[in-house]
Amino acid sequence: MFGLRPQMRARSRWRLRGAALGAVLVLVVAPGCQGQGRSESVVLTVGSREIRSDELERAFWNECKSNKSFFPDSSSLRRFIPVYVDKVIWEELARQAMPVLEGTTKDMVDGTEESLIVEALRREAYLDAAEPSAAELKKSYEELGRELHLRRIAVAERSEAEELLLVLRQGGAFAKIAPQKSLDVNSRDSGGDIGWVPYYRVDGDPRDRLWALKPGEISEPIATGGQWHIFQLVEERPNVGRGTLEAETPQLRMGLMAGRAAAGGTRFLDELLLKYEFKTDPAEVAWLTALLREKTASVPRDIGAFDPGELETPEVKEQISGNPFKTRPVALADTGRVLATWNAPGGRVVPYLVIDQLLTDAPLAWPTFEKSDDVMNLIRAIVIERLEIAEARARKIDQRPEIRAQIADKEREVRARFFFRTKIRPEAALADSQVRSYYDAHLAEFHQGERRRFVAISAADIDLAREIPALLREGLKVSEVRTRLLGRDPTLTTASGDRGTDPMTYGQSPLLDGVLFALPQDGVSEPIAVAGRWTVAKVVEILPERTIPFEEAAGGIRARSAKARADSLLKVKVDEARPGYPVRVHEEALQRVRLRSPAGL
Repeated sequence: MFGLRPQMRARSRWRLRGAALGAVLVLVVAPGCQGQGRSESVVLTVGSREIRSDELERAFWNECKSNKSFFPDSSSLRRFIPVYVDKVIWEELARQAMPVLEGTTKDMVDGTEESLIVEALRREAYLDAAEPSAAELKKSYEELGRELHLRRIAVAERSEAEELLLVLRQGGAFAKIAPQKSLDVNSRDSGGDIGWVPYYRVDGDPRDRLWALKPGEISEPIATGGQWHIFQLVEERPNVGRGTLEAETPQLRMGLMAGRAAAGGTRFLDELLLKYEFKTDPAEVAWLTALLREKTASVPRDIGAFDPGELETPEVKEQISGNPFKTRPVALADTGRVLATWNAPGGRVVPYLVIDQLLTDAPLAWPTFEKSDDVMNLIRAIVIERLEIAEARARKIDQRPEIRAQIADKEREVRARFFFRTKIRPEAALADSQVRSYYDAHLAEFHQGERRRFVAISAADIDLAREIPALLREGLKVSEVRTRLLGRDPTLTTASGDRGTDPMTYGQSPLLDGVLFALPQDGVSEPIAVAGRWTVAKVVEILPERTIPFEEAAGGIRARSAKARADSLLKVKVDEARPGYPVRVHEEALQRVRLRSPAGL
């Protein structure tokens, strides 16, 4: 991937996880709700509850996906019915115990409903129209038969791209201009050369324009990834790895739909904002931009400054994606300031909505808030989420039978899980005396052998690796060693960071253990060959063998036993309740149950 695929990721709240374009690929793979437009008949009766064919089909298809002992055949369907009956009885017990959903459980169901109606809205508004024809798929397949050798120059502004294009067309050398002007650090030092590019590596309009070039030709400026790009086709060659048209069609279809859906989604959202009279107050947006620039000044923006191992440590994670607001982010008197409005219920954006949007899906690289666009992007994500929901309800998508059926499924699922967690598991919990008895009878289980923590550096070159032990013995941190040597080996990595690994026991790293567990405290290894590279490690802590005390082990004993005991208790309760739920299978309707999802299993 060299930066041409659109970034189809938008920040939004957890309920939808992505504005219009974020769901494109998912919907391409799984279009539509199953059972729409069919006459659903009762297949199964459990007590007073009637199970219609669409409900049984969805449950059976899901079981076939997750349970390899079930297959899409009539024999498996009949074996599945008793399993599903037990689930129905469980759900009925949960409904009796908790007839009304509220709080978190209701939020979960509401969130599912909103996701479903927005997905249906997107299909209706632009995704269905993005479906490619057979002729278009065939044309794309023909283009897949070529790979392109390309050069690229990337600049920030269109005007600069047009000036460079004029110079190039007047005889300027692409390979000489790229090192001077291109922002692409990966290719500029090689004259803009990005190597051979296969068809699947590019999406949408950029791909169509590049594959229309002839060897030696230079493209018009292409906007992608927030920059303007000029490409030169150096040469082309056959793609010998291309499969048959039938084999390649699914990925070709997805690629074509992604580009069209992105364009269709953009048009739809622009129309939606216009329809609901979306407006922003530039002065208020500028005020919040300045405030967030000040409040987030301490947040690291350049995650490249951290070693990959450090990114996994709690301290760095907190630095990068934690809550930077150590005090109230907005003064009480400013909380009611209105940054944007639209013509629908609840149609206004106040400062805390923006901050909530930012923290709900905290980015790895925070906006700098140097420009108002950083706040505008957050506001737009907030408004789009709400307008898509409002538009879906205005079109009464939430009242469609297939949507209501899926919501009913979700409600039963949420209620059953909540019932299990809050009613069954507490009843199945071990008494303190039982926990103690288990601990005393299984002391060997709580014995820990010696454990060690290490820092480690991996280098590609053996001569460079041989210099590392001396530096570590001098007391340098692994991050300092990496900084010192990175210019000689850009692939130098410290998988552990300065903090070191989690405690490790002998046997966790077979390729290293024989050396590392022979070292003393603060001992440093010589380079060890691992997967074509060289690893140097230092012991930063030795934890002696010990028996975990009861107080420390008790929580784990309770947790491990709770699930198994709760499963057994639930089965007992279902068995006890079964006589009150007579089962009747409607054979004629069962014969019409679809064994496979139209989307495939």
